[in-house]
Amino acid sequence: MIAVVGFYLISGYVMAALMRRHYAGSAHALAFYQDRAWRLLPQYFLYAGLTLLWLWLSQAQTPFLSRSPTLPDLLNNLLVLPLNYYMFNASDQFTLIPPAWSLGAEMQFYLLAPFLLLWPRRLYGVGLLGLTVYLAALAGLINSDWFGYRLLPGVLLFFLLGGCRATAPAPAAPAAPRPWCGRGGAGPVGAGPGFAAPQRHTASALPL
Repeated sequence: MIAVVGFYLISGYVMAALMRRHYAGSAHALAFYQDRAWRLLPQYFLYAGLTLLWLWLSQAQTPFLSRSPTLPDLLNNLLVLPLNYYMFNASDQFTLIPPAWSLGAEMQFYLLAPFLLLWPRRLYGVGLLGLTVYLAALAGLINSDWFGYRLLPGVLLFFLLGGCRATAPAPAAPAAPRPWCGRGGAGPVGAGPGFAAPQRHTASALPL
């Protein structure tokens, strides 16, 4: 669980930094979506296709490939997002890439990111709602596994915490130390009217 939560935090941080640098403003949402799609989907479809080919050739069964695929099963794997809701649509009985449920949660965050991460009031307001859902899951008022670990209403909190860290103003750089100066303007090792240079004593100058 710690690894997944860490992934959510890092994703929120990276997406907020990316948007501030390249996609500032909701008008750039489409370009942001295109960037994310090109980053994620080619690899996903490659490995999903190889898994489907292996399944067809081997006719094997695994806990996540426990039935023959139907059209809804193939659509779930094609769209990715439904895999995050396996507890409602039974998509975990045919999932080509089992960890893709977390990718479904991340993609939902991407859909919301352009309208949250660059707007502090929205970010904090939605973050407060996410905190409420997460605390309800911790208290056992709602399913703790679903809403504390998997579904976006609960884990959105961690994405936004990462985003808050990226959008927080950078701390001011400390002022450079100012050298001490005497009245004559000489530095601490200078020899001006305001500062007497240290005397060096040699052996011949010592009293016998």
